[in-house]
Amino acid sequence: MVGLKRRSNIEFAVSQAFASEVILMGTHSVLEDLIDLPFQFREVHLSYSAPEYKESCERLFKCPVLFDAHETSYIIDDRFLNLRLPRSNPINYRIARQHCEKRQKKVQSYRHDDIKVRIQQILSANEGRSIDLEAMAEALNMSARTIRRKLSEESTSYRELVNLERKSRALDYLQNSALDFESIAALLGFADTANFRKAFKRWTGQSPREYQEQQGRLTATPLD
Repeated sequence: MVGLKRRSNIEFAVSQAFASEVILMGTHSVLEDLIDLPFQFREVHLSYSAPEYKESCERLFKCPVLFDAHETSYIIDDRFLNLRLPRSNPINYRIARQHCEKRQKKVQSYRHDDIKVRIQQILSANEGRSIDLEAMAEALNMSARTIRRKLSEESTSYRELVNLERKSRALDYLQNSALDFESIAALLGFADTANFRKAFKRWTGQSPREYQEQQGRLTATPLD
């Protein structure tokens, strides 16, 4: 059962009945589009009294509709929950999952005051802009010496974190964009494509072109 609860600090410009029915019909349409089959709830529970058009509700939702319920909710039959999604895109799923996992790790690390994640967050937000240690120290409101010490305690360095961020962005661009190598090099802050190729070879043991060929996605212009 999925319950729909109203937050106390939100005021609807329309009636509760109208808002609930719009949300439910929208959910119904989205689910039907996802499974690409006719869909119906098993039951719909509405927390308000039955309106004059109550019979129309059952025709719209194609299932029993119970009024004066404890909360507005709906039940989905197991047969729909176990269906494979015919319109799913494995590439988009992989990208979205990787993005969510990366963000989740950052949130968890922030809770533990992880200086590495704080630095990576700032580097990520300043794509293409070179941030030296002194500028990072100012952004974090601490001395460069303190940053070096804290990173050393975690067996890393500021230069290594900068390179990790560059590598992460390079892999993302090569896998998920149609940018050529020259554009990628510029976005990562390299002076030219040759320096980008050398750095990428050092990071991965492959040239950018070899990496794309291995991934089966050669979308960039081969300059190496």
